[in-house]
Amino acid sequence: MSAGEEKENMKQHLIILGLIICLFFGTGLVTAQEAGTLSFTILPGLDAKGTIKAANMTSAELLNADGLVVTTATVATNTAKFNLSGLTIGDYFIRINGLSDDLVPTRINDATVSINQYVGAKLRLSIIGNISDPAYKIATFSKGQGEHPSVRYPDGVNVAPESYAYIILSMKESPQILEIRSLGTGSELNTYSPGEANHPDSSTWTNKSFSDWILSADNHATNYNGTDSQCNMCHIDMDTIPATLVDIKLDNGWCYRCHYGKEGFDSGFIDTTAVVTPVETMAVQQTPAPTATPKAPAFEALFAIGALLIAMLVSRRYI
Repeated sequence: MSAGEEKENMKQHLIILGLIICLFFGTGLVTAQEAGTLSFTILPGLDAKGTIKAANMTSAELLNADGLVVTTATVATNTAKFNLSGLTIGDYFIRINGLSDDLVPTRINDATVSINQYVGAKLRLSIIGNISDPAYKIATFSKGQGEHPSVRYPDGVNVAPESYAYIILSMKESPQILEIRSLGTGSELNTYSPGEANHPDSSTWTNKSFSDWILSADNHATNYNGTDSQCNMCHIDMDTIPATLVDIKLDNGWCYRCHYGKEGFDSGFIDTTAVVTPVETMAVQQTPAPTATPKAPAFEALFAIGALLIAMLVSRRYI
């Protein structure tokens, strides 16, 4: 092949390469950057206890951890649809009908993936994912429902500034992870991961899963029902308040592990970051931060690369 033919052949290949870059990234990968959608639906009856807050949905806003509105949903037939474009991973809060004291938490692990979430009309219980096989179960203990603020340990004094809790249970983790966070900011108050998948048998039920023990209609509070004998065969001392968080044991003050004693959430959830005297915090399994999905380079930048390559060919007189 002559030098002229080689030059012509190189020219053709480089032109084709530049055009492929422009075409491929300008059409194919733009689709990968499209935003996901959060479809948020009210299902009356999903939550049992409390006051109905939103029998009908007229507006829905998505707030970040700073309380700022990051996107507003389109609402139709009690379903809000949020465009997740530009959002980062983490916990956000849905404000229905302007009810700032009854925020509903949601979790976004990938803003390019569409997700479904359902909440009861009392805005207390919520699930993310498939109704029969959810990824997350969420319960809120809000000011709007008259719940107790979060408290510090060991004296049970309300934390300042005032904070209310929500719990989020990761159903797809093994073992499952229970997180207790601050409603409206998402800051972690406490976390717990069980050593076993099921709670040991009690006098009133057999082989309950951890998720049912925590969040089902027949949860551990129902099982206890103010009767020490239901639980003290294992949780022997439920009244003593251990001196520090790390002193809490299965048989000594176990109720204080999450909330302030055997009165349950009616006495407030423990904020392990707000203690009277700084002490070593409890050694618990932390929830690993979700890994962000790598995003394809922006269309404009990739198009410019292809155009630059073609311009280079012109400057070198290959074209």
